[in-house]
Amino acid sequence: SFPTRRSSDLGTEIDSRGSIPLGVAGTATWEQSTLQMAVRDVLVLLTDGIAEARNPQGALLGFPRVETTLRQGATARTLAETALQHGQNDDITAIAIARSA
Repeated sequence: SFPTRRSSDLGTEIDSRGSIPLGVAGTATWEQSTLQMAVRDVLVLLTDGIAEARNPQGALLGFPRVETTLRQGATARTLAETALQHGQNDDITAIAIARSA
């Protein structure tokens, strides 16, 4: 839902087509793709529940703030905690995959 690769403190959103969520339909298929990662690159995968976290006043955390948080070097845990603190209305999942060598 918002795959992002961070390389040398630069974040790049990866174009991906939307698809049906996992587990919704037993016959669904998903497109596979390949991504080349350099040493120290980090791939961040997250559910829409992070950007759509809504505070008591109804304001969304939003994709721009998610992007800023990632550009500042946030870990997947920090990103999920930021969404939780903002207000949870949906699932919140963030996964970071790093290439170390």
